[in-house]
Amino acid sequence: MLQPHRDSASRLLTVLQVADMLGCGRTLVYDLISSRQLPIVKVGRLTRVPVVAVDDFVSRHLTNNMSPPIVAPVQPSRRRGRRSSAVMAQGAAQAQLFDDASAR
Repeated sequence: MLQPHRDSASRLLTVLQVADMLGCGRTLVYDLISSRQLPIVKVGRLTRVPVVAVDDFVSRHLTNNMSPPIVAPVQPSRRRGRRSSAVMAQGAAQAQLFDDASAR
């Protein structure tokens, strides 16, 4: 029989409370429920999730990867007016064409 002062382990949560605990949206919580990754308790039309089920779900999905995050190298920002080597080579070729034309 249920006691009036239940401990937090037997407490039932709403879908929104579970979403808040997991830091996700309610749609993802419903997806977890429909894929049977997160067990529920139906109380009439209400859907409730035991706190223990959320704790079990989190412990099953913990990763022990303690390596530091991969940081992408910072590339220097391109300043306006600076031209790439391909543009410079094309410009030099065009300048040579004009030089050849004026030499005639």
